[in-house]
Amino acid sequence: MLFAALVLTTTRSAEAECASGAAVTHDCELDLVSGPVLASSRVIGMGGAYEGIANGLDGYTQNAAAPAVRDPWSHSWFDYDLDASISFPSAFRNVDYENRGHVSNFTYNDFFFLTLGANVQLGAWGFGFVADLQNYNLTPGAAATDAKFSALVSKTHVLVARQLFGGELVLGTGLRLVGFQISRTEPGQSAANVVSLAGAGLEIGALYRPAALPFRAGLTLRSPVRSDDPAPGAATEVNGMVIPTRANLPWEIDTGIAVQAGPRAITDAWINPHDEEAEVRAEILTARARREQERSRILQATPAAERAEKARALDEAEARARKEEDDDLDAFTRDFATTRKARWDGLPQEYLLLSAGLLVTGPTNNGISLESFFSQQVARAGRVATFSPRAGMETELVPAILRLRVGTYIEPTRFGSESDVRAFRQHVTGGFDLYLFRWGAFGVVDAGTRWRLSTAVDVAPRWQNYGLSIGFWH
Repeated sequence: MLFAALVLTTTRSAEAECASGAAVTHDCELDLVSGPVLASSRVIGMGGAYEGIANGLDGYTQNAAAPAVRDPWSHSWFDYDLDASISFPSAFRNVDYENRGHVSNFTYNDFFFLTLGANVQLGAWGFGFVADLQNYNLTPGAAATDAKFSALVSKTHVLVARQLFGGELVLGTGLRLVGFQISRTEPGQSAANVVSLAGAGLEIGALYRPAALPFRAGLTLRSPVRSDDPAPGAATEVNGMVIPTRANLPWEIDTGIAVQAGPRAITDAWINPHDEEAEVRAEILTARARREQERSRILQATPAAERAEKARALDEAEARARKEEDDDLDAFTRDFATTRKARWDGLPQEYLLLSAGLLVTGPTNNGISLESFFSQQVARAGRVATFSPRAGMETELVPAILRLRVGTYIEPTRFGSESDVRAFRQHVTGGFDLYLFRWGAFGVVDAGTRWRLSTAVDVAPRWQNYGLSIGFWH
């Protein structure tokens, strides 16, 4: 009911106010939906069907429960993950990025895509963010003495999640933020914002992953994000370009399932080290309380003239005892992590992971695409809801050496005037992880850390994307 209410609050404008083929007007609204899957190598390789897997930072854009989903090799109470990537502009030249049905006249040759992310896990809790930033130079032919204009589009997920029932259910919620800014830079001066549109919407997600069954299921609901009304006196035109009234991300329903066959389980229950340490900690606290009582008894029985010296001796003995207890607790924690790591390393490597997902994206009233804004000619986008089914497969083809992925997804067009299941293009994706070597990176990580080379490709009519990265092999 909450999600339905949020969707229904989206206001409507007269369709004629932003007519296809006409010049962009202030009544137009930016539809910032991205059709192709732009994500990590694993997500791309599996065709974007990651809603039912949802591990860590890779899952932020697919499932709001992802922050608290522990990787099976995470054994400590505190864990974290960081991500930063950039897409080279040349990767998007001579393509139909917006799936209009023809190669775009807009040249993506002076911009960049940047992704930043951080995830922190504290016990059963997880929180963090992922931000996708797109920066465009609006005046590529400007002389050195001319003012320069650039546009920044940002889409950010800020999430918090928690494991319940021993990790079999993970719930998450947070904000989906959208921003559209245009900056002006005068020669010799720093950039100044002349247009700033921003808005926020709610998202909630869940991941069900029963330990006794070989499947997972995920669902995320996202409310519409519609930027606030422009501030009084805000620029309505910049460098001859009419600025749309708002920047929007429509509502979304993102759902999926994953099934795994083979001797390796799809879900390896995370055991909280603090729970395992509870008995040891309780014994330590009991021993310290007992010694404190004994200290008080001894000092009361000690003559006043000798009491200060006796107290110093008892305090020194207590400090030694506490250090030994702390060392024992640290050793217990290390042994626990070593045991869990050895258990993970000893698990069977063979598995076949199958996943499927569906992303439903709502309409945008008076919507136009980014290319429409840049060309200042309306091509209406987001008139109707669109459906994007996805499927993927992953397997360790050569145990501990080569992991292979293949996938496919349907990318619907945002430019149709009515729902049409034929108005789509099909993507075929793939990728692999290749084990490289063990290396401690000059002491930055453990000496036995294993490294991998990862790659992903995504091919469709009028679209090619590829990626290459180096990371840890787990």
